[in-house]
Amino acid sequence: MAVRLGEILPLLEEIAPGGLAESWDRVGLEIGDPGRPIRRIRVLLEAGEAALAAACRDGVDLLVIHHPLLFRPVPRIDTASPLGRMLALVLGNGMCVYAMHTNLDAAPGGLNDLFARRVGLGGRLRPLSARGGAGAGLGRLGSFPRPRRLGELAARLKHDFGASAVRLVGDASRAVRRAAVCTGSGSGLVAEFLSSAAEVFITGDLRYHDAREIEAAGKAAIDIGHHPSERWMAEAVAERLGRLLRRRRLPVAVDARGDEKEPFQTL
Repeated sequence: MAVRLGEILPLLEEIAPGGLAESWDRVGLEIGDPGRPIRRIRVLLEAGEAALAAACRDGVDLLVIHHPLLFRPVPRIDTASPLGRMLALVLGNGMCVYAMHTNLDAAPGGLNDLFARRVGLGGRLRPLSARGGAGAGLGRLGSFPRPRRLGELAARLKHDFGASAVRLVGDASRAVRRAAVCTGSGSGLVAEFLSSAAEVFITGDLRYHDAREIEAAGKAAIDIGHHPSERWMAEAVAERLGRLLRRRRLPVAVDARGDEKEPFQTL
């Protein structure tokens, strides 16, 4: 008996509860019929045209993405435009699309918890901006097992996350131990970082004036780039979703594609 999309939606909600999303966000089922049979799922950071075409060729029935496809209102579907072509491709192939964005960032065991561990933070982690229950919220606060020199830490993160460059705020020779982290853009959490006990903010997207505020407060920051801070999302979600499907004995294949390219080139 075929597994229907409606049977999979609760598993996706378990990974990233929709109620944890920011009010401005667009999460959940973007395109699709809950009665649609699902045999193959693919997880992507974002659905570009090439990735969608590959999913259609590979017979994918459901795409789970981090960056929503329909983030802004669409007044018309112009199939000559990039978004219009992508929507035509999805609809023409009967593919379903599900987005988990800031709810995945905020969820316990979600991207910020995973990012904090990848950065090297140990012990108990706490949300930088708490909401929606124990352990939920954007960003994380934690500590390194031992103090780290800021410059050495930045160099290690550049290597570990495959960043072409990192941006550093503060004295590279300074030792830091308490850290705040946020995947993707951390600009919205600068005030929370500054009011916390954290000495360094590790994130993926800081603005110029954010850096000036952090500098003026005598704190430090490492910006590894938006894409490097999230590029590993697909494998992490696919692994967790696969475990949930196997636990419920639902015969659905799950794979991940993490080969989206960084849009910026560093010259």
